[in-house]
Order: sequence, then C-alpha cells, then structure tokens
Amino acid sequence: MKHDNKNFILAIVLSMLIVFGWQYFYVAPMLDQQQVQQQQTAQQPAQPGAIVPGSVVGGVAPREQVLAGTKRLPIESPSLNGTINLEGARLDDLHLAKYRETISPASPTIILLSPSGSPNAYFAEQGLVPAQGTALKVPDSKTVWQAPEGAVLSPGKPVTLSWDNGEGIIFSRTISLDIRRSDRSDT
Repeated sequence: MKHDNKNFILAIVLSMLIVFGWQYFYVAPMLDQQQVQQQQTAQQPAQPGAIVPGSVVGGVAPREQVLAGTKRLPIESPSLNGTINLEGARLDDLHLAKYRETISPASPTIILLSPSGSPNAYFAEQGLVPAQGTALKVPDSKTVWQAPEGAVLSPGKPVTLSWDNGEGIIFSRTISLDIRRSDRSDT
C-alpha cells in the first residue's frame, strides 16, 4: 500500500513539474512576445485605410442597423429570442428572454451573440472545406442559405435551410431548438 502511495505522489509531482515547466519555458515567452508586438502596434501611427488588428473592416455600425441590413430567420422561444443570419447561416443575434441586464423589468434582455460589424461582435459560424484537389463549391461564410417562406425557428418546429451550389448538389442544414423543462409552459 505504501508503495502505491509513493508512486501516486511521484506521479503528481512529475505532472506538476511538467505543467510548471510548460508555463515557464513556453507560455511565458509567447505572452511576452505578444505583449511586445501589441506595444509596437500601438506606438505606430495609424495610416489612412490601414486595417488595425482586432478592428472590423468597414467600421462599426449600431447593432440594429447591422441586423436590418441582412436577410434573417426569426428565433422565438420562451427562453431564447433572436435571428439567424441567412448569409453563412450564422448564429449572431441571440437574447436570453428571461434574463435582464439589471433587476429592473424595463432593463434590456441579456445579449448572447451580436453580428459582425456591430459593437462587441460575437457570433458562431460553421462551414465546409472541400477535399484537397477538388473544385467542388461548398457553403462558406458568404453563402446565402434559403429558408422556407415564413419560417420561424421555435421549440418543436425545426427549420431546414438549403443551398444549391449550381453543380447539382444541394446542401441542407436543419436547425432545431431543444425543449428543456424550463421552456415548457406547464412549469
């Protein structure tokens, strides 16, 4: 039994040495290098038309303006509201319907995702990569997906988006909301 405890303690000590060594010899120099690069970038004068790392190309517009400028599919549920941007089938407009920024009932709802080009943009997108050596057109972030007319994504009502690549292949993506106990009206 004592031999097993010694091996266990030795394994823990060796694991800690590996983790601390990794932090000291790999992560710390990498962070130092990034900090130096950020300082150099901050000290350089901005040139007209230059793209600053971390900025949105073309500037930032009010969230509502960005949302209004794209074709969208509504999302409605007791707990989650928003829209899906049909360009790229991007999830970029989600609110928590039951939670507010403050305790005031008039306070805005909590925003989970915001579209690219708006302040504090944060979104989720996915796409496909064609097999190496093929010229097959696959959906990407610029693909405009088609939704059924009048479709609304809601609990128990999934929506299937489609895109024809013009080469005889139709891609489809079904999006659904999972109904949790907190979303049901009987609770």
